[in-house]
Amino acid sequence: MESQIIKHRGSVRDGKLFINDMIVYRHCLDKLDGKKIVVTLQEESRDPSIQMRNYYNGILLPAALEDEQLRGWTKNELDNHLTRMFLDHRTPDKSTISKERHAWLIGKAIIYFDQMGIEVPMPDKNLIKHKYHDTEKTKDKKDN
Repeated sequence: MESQIIKHRGSVRDGKLFINDMIVYRHCLDKLDGKKIVVTLQEESRDPSIQMRNYYNGILLPAALEDEQLRGWTKNELDNHLTRMFLDHRTPDKSTISKERHAWLIGKAIIYFDQMGIEVPMPDKNLIKHKYHDTEKTKDKKDN
């Protein structure tokens, strides 16, 4: 019989474990009732998340490229332009930047597109939390 791996996100504070979604956590515990288990705690990765990469490459850049101001640009050219403008003068490998730097790039790109009058879909507010990008403020600004 194949073992089942169940993952839950949370944090540790003052030696205590805090699970983000206790309802789902308790449901999973109920399914394992009476079985022996192994508990593994692992620090959450600081690498840009798959969701961040998917939003940036699959939603943000393609949406911006639909605007006539960027007609003729490729996704790679736009990515290189944004990266040089907001991260460094040379184009770093995205796999080497931290989650915070990637969130910063996305936030700055959204502001940049907004200043150009280019509308792009907003990310889920839990995906990117950075002082330069507050999705509620940006959303409110566009509604006015």
